[in-house]
Amino acid sequence: MGNLLFLMMSDRNDLPPPVGRNPRGGGYPAGAVTGATFAWWRELVEENPDCIVASAHHHMLKETTVASGPWEGYQKDEHGAWRGHYHGYFADGGPEGASYLYYVNGQPDAQAFERYLAARPGAIDLWLGGHTHTHPDDRHGGRSHV
Repeated sequence: MGNLLFLMMSDRNDLPPPVGRNPRGGGYPAGAVTGATFAWWRELVEENPDCIVASAHHHMLKETTVASGPWEGYQKDEHGAWRGHYHGYFADGGPEGASYLYYVNGQPDAQAFERYLAARPGAIDLWLGGHTHTHPDDRHGGRSHV
């Protein structure tokens, strides 16, 4: 729309564990996109340097906002075992990355978007997401919602 470009990506819940759905029928919390989605996103970003680019995915990028760091979706209980905090804990579902876009093309902790953007400051203008369910003032991990 004009000089605004919205790139909206879907999470991959159709894949088998540990990326997509678990046998009980729910999704694992770690975010996932295909390699084709990342290539599509990168191509559109590069083809539109004069646009205001807003990227949208259910998950945020690693260590960008509240609770978007490794293991920040959980807390340890009194016995030292992981338990859910923001998300349900599933040992076989990529729990380290439950609070961010963790899988790209099936690779855990891929950070494809993060590396791309670090090498190209200003390539996009906004990343929209909302996976971590928390109150507006939460600063878990030392980061805010913005």
